[in-house]
Amino acid sequence: MAMAPNDSATLFNLGYMFAYQSRQWDKAWGIANQLIKANPDNPQGWIIRATVQREQPRAGLRGTIDHFIKQFGDDPTQQITVQQMRRTLVEESP
Repeated sequence: MAMAPNDSATLFNLGYMFAYQSRQWDKAWGIANQLIKANPDNPQGWIIRATVQREQPRAGLRGTIDHFIKQFGDDPTQQITVQQMRRTLVEESP
């Protein structure tokens, strides 16, 4: 991080560790926001953000998922994630 503080791959790995391994939600949230700010066209920050919103929970999950599907729904590399997010919407619906 000291050598390349805005390196997307490094940030994603750190955010992944905070969200999925150590459950440090505030740190994962900060990394997600940093990733989205630096590169909003990269799905990684949006994925971490949705994870924090789902697991903690935090407000705005539906908006994050809607945005993700709209922005990345046609990307063939994101189809598994799009399907998972759609399932999350169904599960989270009242």
